[in-house]
Amino acid sequence: MLLHFYRICHCEGDDENPLITPCHCTGTLKFVHQACLHQWIKSSDTRCCELCKYDFVMETKLKPLRKWEKLQMTKSERRKIFCSVTFHIIAITCVVWSLYVLIDRTAEEIRQGNDNGKILYAHDTYDLLQIY
Repeated sequence: MLLHFYRICHCEGDDENPLITPCHCTGTLKFVHQACLHQWIKSSDTRCCELCKYDFVMETKLKPLRKWEKLQMTKSERRKIFCSVTFHIIAITCVVWSLYVLIDRTAEEIRQGNDNGKILYAHDTYDLLQIY
């Protein structure tokens, strides 16, 4: 039985955590645990092998909601997040309401202007130029 060791953690592969070959490296350097590779990519902020420069093919998948882990936060951190979310919801509501009022008033002014003959559109101006 040939044992393969990963180049960073130097642990053997097993059924639960098998060794994979994600790049073009050869020899014992080609083996890596998938979890170790993910951790290395996160900590190094790179997307390619440091030795052979192979670009890793990566795919992001969301965990099902029931498998999400609860973040360990202090009461102060929870309060800050709650206040931030509340502030942003109120701010977005104010912006949407302001846009609604602005558009509604502008539409009303345009309707009133058309009734009083105050607004000329481009095609009306063109017709006036042809008359003179």
